[in-house]
Amino acid sequence: MRILIYDNNINDLNKLASMIKIFPIETIIDKVSDYTDCMQMYDKHNYEKLFIDYTDDIGKKIADEIIKINPKQRIFLINDNCDCMSNKDCITCRQSFNKETIIKPLNQQQLSQIISKNFKCESFKKTQPEFTIEKIKKSVYKEFPYFKLHFDKKRQMFLSEPMPISILVYMVELFKEHNVEYEVQDTERIKILST
Repeated sequence: MRILIYDNNINDLNKLASMIKIFPIETIIDKVSDYTDCMQMYDKHNYEKLFIDYTDDIGKKIADEIIKINPKQRIFLINDNCDCMSNKDCITCRQSFNKETIIKPLNQQQLSQIISKNFKCESFKKTQPEFTIEKIKKSVYKEFPYFKLHFDKKRQMFLSEPMPISILVYMVELFKEHNVEYEVQDTERIKILST
């Protein structure tokens, strides 16, 4: 399997390549951090999967160019925001293209799903507030992998086992970073007021 990764952040680029190398499959990973190198590599090789950091203008330009060249190229857009190439027309996107959005941060379990071809677009029919909630959940899981956290969509509430103060502080920082209004009801419930 040959994989192309674009990310202008060298640390993130190397981290993703390392995460992929863990799998017991034969892979060739080409890593690029600028537009010209990416397009030259894409013209030179056939790739089974592309990972593109979609948080900057270069990543967006690369994704647009590759879709024009080959609409069915398997692309994974790694994103911090709910914006996507098809302006949230999820049904048309699914029918016309072979791309999925991954909400940052990407984790090893998701990578397993990608490698085994069982991954589903994380922004599919999500609004920006839903995307933000999912991003917060994933950030908590990454930082505290054994902590059980659930988001009740109907009640707009994070539910958990009793929450240690360190996790609560971390979540409050995430809420502030993403401009999410919240109310801590107790150590097991945080109500989301608005995103």
